[in-house]
Amino acid sequence: MHAVKMNIRGSGLVGLYMLVTDKVVLVGNEVPESLDKTITEVLHVPIIRMSIAGTSLIGVFASTDGENIIVPDIIFEHEEDILKKSGIKYAKIHTNLTCLGTNVCATKKGVLIHPEFEESAEKQIKSIFSENVKRMNIGESPNVGSCLSHNSKFGLITPDVTDEEAEFIEQFLGIELTGGTVEMGSTQVKSGIIANDTGYIIGEHSGGPEIINADRAFGYSE
Repeated sequence: MHAVKMNIRGSGLVGLYMLVTDKVVLVGNEVPESLDKTITEVLHVPIIRMSIAGTSLIGVFASTDGENIIVPDIIFEHEEDILKKSGIKYAKIHTNLTCLGTNVCATKKGVLIHPEFEESAEKQIKSIFSENVKRMNIGESPNVGSCLSHNSKFGLITPDVTDEEAEFIEQFLGIELTGGTVEMGSTQVKSGIIANDTGYIIGEHSGGPEIINADRAFGYSE
């Protein structure tokens, strides 16, 4: 099984509650444990349950390049202890743009960031992710992290992206992109899908054409 539809307490915005790396998936404490078996069967990585700043919105506040993680410095000490015990390499970023999952999109090759990040925050991001950082909008959105969901080779990107932007992002991040939506037309792609190299989880309200497109986007069909 490489894909599954899922809702979390009635919401199909699965990407807000989870963040998957090469080795683990961080899952918000409010996500029902009854979903754990399905999550691990699709993503093939163990689950670490936690919160960030007292919320289950892991995918909103944290960002990853697949290996390392950045979190805002509003994370509580007991939450940070979970990351320390897990052995995940992470960094706390001091910034007013605390929704790092919304404002950062990273691969091991390059990092897209919100144009208004502080210089000091950009330096911190470079310290744990690639030095190859680009400030940009995707379409008209500065929230680059919300516009794209990807694994190490493929990505699903908002249809609002221009052809010129898509071509640049493919080269810069080193992934192959397909435009599309989730959750019956949402262009905030990351909110409704998470993916790694073994599979993806998509919001339950996503339509058949969106799922077929996601299959194509992540390399499961022609």
